[in-house]
Amino acid sequence: MVTAGISPDIQILHTLLRYFCQFQMTHFAFGVIGLTQKLGYPLSVFLLNMVMGGLCKEGRVGRAMEHFDGMENHKLSINVFTFTTLINGLCKAHKVEEAMAILKAVGKKGCQPNVVTYTVLMDGLCKGGRTEEAMPLLEEMYSNGLKPDVFTFNTLINGLCKADKVEEALVLHKEMEKRGCQPNVVTYNTLIDGICKGGIAEEAMSLLEEMHHSGLTPNVFTYNTLMNFLCKRNKVEEALALHKEMAKIGSQPNVVTYTTLIDGLCKDGRTKETMALLEEMHHNGLNPNVVTYSTLISALCKKNQVEEALALHKEMKNNGCQPNIVTYNALIDGLCKDGRTKETMALLEEMGHNGLNPNVVTYSTLISVLCNRNKVEEALALHKEMENKGCQPDVVMYNTLIDGLCKGGRTKDAMSLLEEICPNGLNPNKVQEALALHKEMGQMGCQPNIVTYRTLIGGLRKDGRTKETMALLEEMRATMA
Repeated sequence: MVTAGISPDIQILHTLLRYFCQFQMTHFAFGVIGLTQKLGYPLSVFLLNMVMGGLCKEGRVGRAMEHFDGMENHKLSINVFTFTTLINGLCKAHKVEEAMAILKAVGKKGCQPNVVTYTVLMDGLCKGGRTEEAMPLLEEMYSNGLKPDVFTFNTLINGLCKADKVEEALVLHKEMEKRGCQPNVVTYNTLIDGICKGGIAEEAMSLLEEMHHSGLTPNVFTYNTLMNFLCKRNKVEEALALHKEMAKIGSQPNVVTYTTLIDGLCKDGRTKETMALLEEMHHNGLNPNVVTYSTLISALCKKNQVEEALALHKEMKNNGCQPNIVTYNALIDGLCKDGRTKETMALLEEMGHNGLNPNVVTYSTLISVLCNRNKVEEALALHKEMENKGCQPDVVMYNTLIDGLCKGGRTKDAMSLLEEICPNGLNPNKVQEALALHKEMGQMGCQPNIVTYRTLIGGLRKDGRTKETMALLEEMRATMA
């Protein structure tokens, strides 16, 4: 337009500026500002606030601060929106100290912060784990004649719940009602989540009742939080009752809802009911995810229903759901216990094709089966393989291998394995594991040698466990005498 000799009017310039700032293209926005000045249009706070918002959205808060100083140099009357935008940008960039300094500057510039200004700063403080500094700002709001809204209270309640100060959050909930601020679904969801994490079932359910009395409809997050809490405390019937309640009020369950209930039922040994829920999921147009399938497959394998588990494994792949390491570990465990070695090896191969490496659980399962069948050499070969692949054995695996070696009369190999736990001396984290194995070996009649004792004594000394060191020294003297 300009090259053709046509001057864009201020409305077109506003539209361009809004577009560039909205889509994080502020480098072009500054060009529009330059053109605005060149065409003789006066700069306004409105235009420059737009650029400020764009810079903050891009995370360029340093440039936003420079822009802020430039606005002052232009003798423009900076308004509360300018300050609030900058405070919000600083908070999102985790520069809360600078944001608090800006708040103090607001009054000095003859501009009063509003409810939004305080709320964004409170949000920044709470997200930074500084809820105790956010609370006094509420009193400051009251002192300045401002009335906090539901977003202000929700911000503080969320901050308190995240800081495990649920009792204080409940007090604030009561205060907001006294001050005529009606809690919304987010308020209740935040409180219910905080209470559930604190393990107070009765209060969580009473808040659900309170929601109903207040005319609020609980959403899927509300129900999922409560169901998860109840299932973890083996109150599956109460969780299922909430599922029915959801249907009555027209709240649509999601994948998380069904997965939570399926997990609860599986842990309660009610696999038949889980299959009915799986069917219900499909009927409602929901696709189970890898957690749903893995939970069911694990439960079926534990009940020796390996065929059903394999059928689900096939179904999940047909539905485009990629099995993960948990899925494969459950199936491998089920197949191993069922003595189906060929199918186990096929699954291991499938894992590799899918880019998954066996973890310590996979190896422990396979090694346990091999040891139980007196195939200790194969078990040791697997142990070597996992170490070569950078997979660290745990105490369970060492326990299994040492047990297999001792039962096979291979005492020296068992000793070597115990010493292998930490070849350069035991660190404090490994001492307890090694002592447990040492004790178990003694019960099996596997006599420790001098190297074993030195390794254990060195670890105990390093950990400052003098009494146990002396006891082991006495044991060594008696044994080696």
